[in-house]
Amino acid sequence: MPGENRMKDRIGIAIVVLVSILISCFFTVGCVPASGYITIDSQSEVMQPMFCLHLDTYFQQQLSIGSITVRKMLLSSEEKKRGEFGSFLSWKDSQTVWDLEYKASDNFIKRLFRRWLTSPVSCLTYGEVPSGYQEKVKALSLEPEEFYGVLIWEHPEKRAGLLSFIIRLDSRGIPDRLEYHNGQYIITRFNTFTNPRDDLRLSK
Repeated sequence: MPGENRMKDRIGIAIVVLVSILISCFFTVGCVPASGYITIDSQSEVMQPMFCLHLDTYFQQQLSIGSITVRKMLLSSEEKKRGEFGSFLSWKDSQTVWDLEYKASDNFIKRLFRRWLTSPVSCLTYGEVPSGYQEKVKALSLEPEEFYGVLIWEHPEKRAGLLSFIIRLDSRGIPDRLEYHNGQYIITRFNTFTNPRDDLRLSK
């Protein structure tokens, strides 16, 4: 019947579109279901930021972190001058500078005791390895005036969050503040020892 044929055609088109999206996501590293929300703790040091994973921007419910990957964006001088935070979340031309994940033991007894002694955390300080986590790539020193991308997966890998940041130098060449891009905002964290305030502005 004509009606049934039209319905089958619509279903077929929908399936083709869905499969195309999934294939695109599979082959494009930057395609991540960013349903989580990453923030940088205001009390963390400029050169050693603490990343926290939340459910969303409104309720700020913290989520357990299953893994974190920090990558340095290998940008040209012109791209750095433009400072387009959102342009490098595709992870193209980047270098992994830290890769950490929570590892549950394969042994039942060890896993049982580990559950009492360790659990995934909701905040991770750059370069620090909490109990129960393993480094796949040891942390390299962060460099001022370089753009970095951060990908965090919730444990047990349900939601993911993306964030980009840069450490800024003052007029004397001293690391002074950390700027990070989250959604439509750029948030500035000043060195808490010299200027304990936060700045927030709309991104371009």
